[in-house]
Amino acid sequence: RAALREGRVATAIEQFESAAARTSASSEAYRMLGTASLINGDIIRSVQHLREAVRLNTRDERSWLALARTLDEAGDRAEAEDALRTALTELPGSGALRWRLSTTLEKRQGADQADLTLVAVADQMVLLAGSGELYRAVARLADLNLDFDAAARLLERTVAVTPNNAAAHQALGRAYLENGRETEGYAELVIALLIDPDAVSTLTELGQLHLSAGRPARAIGLVERALDSEPTNAVAVRTLADALVRAGRTAEGKQRLEEFERLQARALEIERRVRTTASLALQAEIRAGERQFSEAIDLWRQ
Repeated sequence: RAALREGRVATAIEQFESAAARTSASSEAYRMLGTASLINGDIIRSVQHLREAVRLNTRDERSWLALARTLDEAGDRAEAEDALRTALTELPGSGALRWRLSTTLEKRQGADQADLTLVAVADQMVLLAGSGELYRAVARLADLNLDFDAAARLLERTVAVTPNNAAAHQALGRAYLENGRETEGYAELVIALLIDPDAVSTLTELGQLHLSAGRPARAIGLVERALDSEPTNAVAVRTLADALVRAGRTAEGKQRLEEFERLQARALEIERRVRTTASLALQAEIRAGERQFSEAIDLWRQ
């Protein structure tokens, strides 16, 4: 441990390997070995060691959390989710594991009914995060389950404990709008804008509300403010295009629509490249772990 704290990773790995060999049934030794391997950039070996740690002790919460975190950071969120669900069968009362599962599900934009237990026990989990952030996180999970009433109630509690948080008011405004409570939703968005006058997303959402209500001139003013701060925001550009057309400024609206289409195409290309790069990187790590160095080098070059 001392070697790892001092940054002597190779030495730490040697010492942890020796400890694991001496005490082959020690999940702690394998957990530390997995941690050191991850710091050393060897994701494959890190996962192998952490899997061995939880095999040796299925109730080792720290090893389960480390395994899920490593898989998540490697981009394998499905495996991370599987590991957390397996861990929860062994440790059903673990708030830390449920919290980690909720954040993993949110990244994957998925949820299921069993995970709504987080909504019911939100108050018991405040120690794992600030209460305001916890309510917001669990509200997002409720939203994924299409339980908009529960999401709104949790966001109301978020605003109650963090009244000066613009993001909390904005999230509550969206929840109200999803529930058809337009007046309350508009009010929350206005409060969010008062707290953070330059928030691009809030300006754009208020602009969309004005546009839906038949007030394109007011929408144009708000969305142009958003684009002053973030000229390449595709949602704001599209909203402005629609507002200009509704206001009778058809030529300007058409120009903005063409700009939106260019931004959208660029965003799709960037997303494709990011996904391709992540996939190639993971394949390279696997090949390197299998000592197929030539193939790993080719993948890294790609």
